[in-house]
Amino acid sequence: MTNIPSMTFVTVVFLAAFCMEGIGSYVSIIGLGELFARDIVILAMALILDIAKIVTVSFLYQYWVALKREMKYYMMFAVIVLMTITSVGAFGYLSAAFQKAMQPNLEVILKVDSYKREKEQLMFERESLLERKSKIAQQIAQLPPESIRGRRTLIQSFKPETDQILSRTGEITKRVDQLTGDIMKAENENIEKSVHAGPIIYISKAFNISIEDASKWIILVIISVFDPLAIVLIIAGNFLIVQRKNATHYAKETIQTIVKVQEPIQEPIQEPIQEPIQ
Repeated sequence: MTNIPSMTFVTVVFLAAFCMEGIGSYVSIIGLGELFARDIVILAMALILDIAKIVTVSFLYQYWVALKREMKYYMMFAVIVLMTITSVGAFGYLSAAFQKAMQPNLEVILKVDSYKREKEQLMFERESLLERKSKIAQQIAQLPPESIRGRRTLIQSFKPETDQILSRTGEITKRVDQLTGDIMKAENENIEKSVHAGPIIYISKAFNISIEDASKWIILVIISVFDPLAIVLIIAGNFLIVQRKNATHYAKETIQTIVKVQEPIQEPIQEPIQEPIQ
């Protein structure tokens, strides 16, 4: 006996398909709108094309045998192109959402990089000043010990420069300590802001790729199954409807056949033979 798909199951399949297609259409339309400055005509066109895609898929399944080959191929090509457009729009939307989610982290990272560059420059400047101070000390040390007056004169001549070096190195040391504290504070802030992006960061570290590449591959995986699965579910829903129609028709014919077989055979009623009256 042929199993008849329940109408509840058919409804669930179509509901899942339309929910996936609806969300995919929304994401795609918003993503395409970003590419075209949210032009209302472009948004309407994207919506109509997505509806046409669903209708085309159902039409192809229902009338595949009756359609001419050229029409079949063109409609299949149109569906594939529309699925590609939907996927491109979804990719744009998800990419923008990722950039927005990662914006706080990027700001902190830029801040940390700025602090580190400034610290490196100050450290280099301090090393140069200390090297200059060491050279001054060497010049003074080269004088003979008995040349007290000459040593005093040389020290006095280098005093303004030496005082400037000491003052500047003190400022640099103070600023470097301040930058070290700012870097630690910013890195702790970055850890707190990275909680919501933890899975992506974990994937990027696990595969030794950048966060941007990790997000790109995650988005590609999502769009590679989202819209195609919605289309396949629409085809599955049409298949179940056809199966239900055929099974119901088969069941009715079987019941009618059984009823006809079980009907009692009615013998013709014979009238009694009357003998002629003599």
